Amino acid sequence: MSLMQYLRDSYPYDPQRKIFTIDAAVDTYDELYNYLDPSPSPSRDLAPDVVEYLNQCSEEIPLNYGIRIVIHIQEEPRKEDRERECLASIKTYYQHETILSRLDDRQTRIRSLRYVAFSLLCLTIYLLAKPWAGLSLVTTLLHEAFLVGGWVFMWEAVSINFIETDPPRLARQRFKRLVEAPIEFTYAHKTD
Repeated sequence: MSLMQYLRDSYPYDPQRKIFTIDAAVDTYDELYNYLDPSPSPSRDLAPDVVEYLNQCSEEIPLNYGIRIVIHIQEEPRKEDRERECLASIKTYYQHETILSRLDDRQTRIRSLRYVAFSLLCLTIYLLAKPWAGLSLVTTLLHEAFLVGGWVFMWEAVSINFIETDPPRLARQRFKRLVEAPIEFTYAHKTD
C-alpha cells in the first residue's frame, strides 16, 4: 500500500484543494481542554490526548498538503461562544508552541556559538603550544587533547547547525499548518 493510499484511507481527502481532513470526536467542549488547567480560554491548555492526536495526524500528512480539522461534539448542542473559545484555544496553543520552538532554536544557536568559540580557543592553544608539545609525555598529551577538543567542539557546532535543525524546523511548519487550518464543528446532539 502506498503512502498516499494509506493517507486517503485514514483521512478524508479533497483532491481539488489538496486538503486532508483530521476528524476528532469528543463528548463535550470541555474534553478539548486540560482539566488540570484552571485558566480561562483562550489561554487554557488543550488536553494532552487532543494535542497528541492532532500532532500525530499532522506528522503523518506531508507538509505539501493542507489540513482542516473537524471536531465532532457528541453530547452537547451547538454553542457559538464555546466554539469561538475552542477555536481561539487551539490557535493560541499552537502559536505558543511555535514561539517556544523558536526560543529553543535560539538557545540552541547560542550554544552552538559557544562550541565554535571553545573550538577556536582549543585549536589556537594547540597551535601556540606546538613548541612545547614534545618536551614530556604530559605536554604531548595536553597538546593532543587541545587538538581533539577543538575538533570535538567544532563537530558539535556543525551537528547542531546542520543535522539537528530539521526536526524543530519541521515541527514549526506543522504547528504553523495547524494554526492556519480551518476548524469546523459538527454535532450529534440536535437542538430543539
